[in-house]
Amino acid sequence: MGMNKNLKFKIFNLKSKGFTLIEMVVVVGVLGFALPVLFSIIFLIIQQQARIYSLQELKRQGDGAFYNIQTTVKQYAATITDPTVYPTTLYPTIIDVCPIYPTPSLTPAPFLYMFDKAGVAFSYTFLNDKIASNSPGNAISNLYLTNDRVIVSDLLFSCYHTNQYSPAIISASYKVTEGNIATNAASMQYSTKFQLHTY
Repeated sequence: MGMNKNLKFKIFNLKSKGFTLIEMVVVVGVLGFALPVLFSIIFLIIQQQARIYSLQELKRQGDGAFYNIQTTVKQYAATITDPTVYPTTLYPTIIDVCPIYPTPSLTPAPFLYMFDKAGVAFSYTFLNDKIASNSPGNAISNLYLTNDRVIVSDLLFSCYHTNQYSPAIISASYKVTEGNIATNAASMQYSTKFQLHTY
């Protein structure tokens, strides 16, 4: 008699430790509701992180091109010239085309051709949605300042002198846009004005 009671008690304990069908259905229902919400949140977080990285890359490349142009031109350019005004087989003749104020500045153009004090030519031009640096005398040909992750547009340069003896003042502007996004691509506008160190 005592053995039967113990056996029934053990069977009851085993049954009480399991899940009923209703409990299993409830758990499956909760998981079926919660998992899509959880996955959508994770997907949004991944999207936001990718967007932040893309914006950081956009700023990094835009800033890099901006710093390269401003630093190089300020330190090395002595004369600003224009191949459309004074064309030659390689580079235009060394004639400064920047007008003296109050004569209006040159019409903004998507290129900037320069010579340094030693007469070595170098330039920045708009090519294949990028800013290209060239200097035949230094064996530099179409060295891009940005890569395919961004698109450069509206590149414009202009210049003028405040007086006959002052170094030229250069104006430069361009826009950088995300290159790997079809819609709602972010963009940054860059614009600067600086004076040459040498003349």
